[in-house]
Amino acid sequence: MRCRKADNDSIGKLAHDFRWLSSVDMFYPELSKQVKYFKETEGSREIMCQVFEELAEKRANERAEEVRLIGGGLNDSHVRRVR
Repeated sequence: MRCRKADNDSIGKLAHDFRWLSSVDMFYPELSKQVKYFKETEGSREIMCQVFEELAEKRANERAEEVRLIGGGLNDSHVRRVR
């Protein structure tokens, strides 16, 4: 997304908020509230860790299946088509 800091329209402000690392000084209070919850509270960090662990496990399982298929005689191009 190419937005400059000088972009003062709604898209520029939204882009600013997406790039911002803390909930302080965000333009949109709804987004600020969610950022504060997910980045600045202990309980939500546990939730996010769990979500990322589940995503990593899912990706590991997908990769293991790809390796199994390749080991069974299929090459990478076949595996990509199966996805």
